[in-house]
Amino acid sequence: MPSVGTDAVVQEIKINAKPETVFAFLVDPAKVRRWMSIGGDWQPVPGKPYRLEMTKEDIAVGAFVEVDPPRRLVLTWGWEGQHAKGWEYFLGRLQIVASGGDPGPDKFQD
Repeated sequence: MPSVGTDAVVQEIKINAKPETVFAFLVDPAKVRRWMSIGGDWQPVPGKPYRLEMTKEDIAVGAFVEVDPPRRLVLTWGWEGQHAKGWEYFLGRLQIVASGGDPGPDKFQD
């Protein structure tokens, strides 16, 4: 089991897709926009910071820690607000889109 800090949020889901498919939805900026963001700077390279526009008002920032395709992506995540609700919502959308479905409109986007 991975070690996590006191501020960590751990979510686990099962996705009916190949690891390569899911990983692409986590690292490819165009695919990330399909389920989680409206834009930003997202280049998954260890040590590289990112800025991800979740909505017009909500910006996530952090840095990539580990990128090991297609098995592991580790990054820091920060913004104001409650992380668990957001990750629960967006991981549900990832589960749908990576399995070949359409997650529908993102309720956080206009």
